[in-house]
Amino acid sequence: MSFPESWQWKVLLLLFGVGSVSVIGFAIALANGMADPPRASYLIWEDTPISWQKVTNPKTNLEWYVSPHPLTTVNEFTLEVEGTIQADIPTLTAWGIWFQVADERWLVVGINGHQYVTVRYCESLTWDYRLLSCMPAFEPTQQIETVWKYFHLIKPVGQPNRIQLTRLALRSTTLTLRFGGEWMWDVALESDFRFEKWGIWVAQPQDSSQALVLWTTIRLWGNIEN
Repeated sequence: MSFPESWQWKVLLLLFGVGSVSVIGFAIALANGMADPPRASYLIWEDTPISWQKVTNPKTNLEWYVSPHPLTTVNEFTLEVEGTIQADIPTLTAWGIWFQVADERWLVVGINGHQYVTVRYCESLTWDYRLLSCMPAFEPTQQIETVWKYFHLIKPVGQPNRIQLTRLALRSTTLTLRFGGEWMWDVALESDFRFEKWGIWVAQPQDSSQALVLWTTIRLWGNIEN
């Protein structure tokens, strides 16, 4: 039986050391977020909608909250909103994020208690009536319209869901939608889109005096425009 010579042992030990350092470095990188989805660089603020302006429409049991934080000061952003539809609320209850864009249209992202998601473009008058009457957006990666669609990473009623929307400078014509960090859709935007106002909304199938959605912290990451 022959044994490796001393120089061979040194090579083996060196390779083992390099491999160990690589594995440790990779683990540290993962822990520091290497596998996280891309998002804008800096956390600009955290907030809750408790003090936001609230607007209601009794004809459609619709209410929305207007954010006091403008998005026009950032050239790219990642917006995260987390909410929980309460367990004893009808599953047709829906909530989401709205943006009023420069041409007075509204871009609306919504999920409901059945674990479905949609993205729509609403004219101002249409928004006063029904979300279903708004035109779905276009998803260029899958070449589909973003009508209501089931997504397994959307959690059922009683559990929190986090909607994440990212618009990066290198992909300024795309708004990327994720749930729990997992990609769902890329929404096509016009190149001159600027989000004038934005906020969150809740719609219910019937009148209710109780809180439908419990909100947790809303976060905005972004890069400030010069």
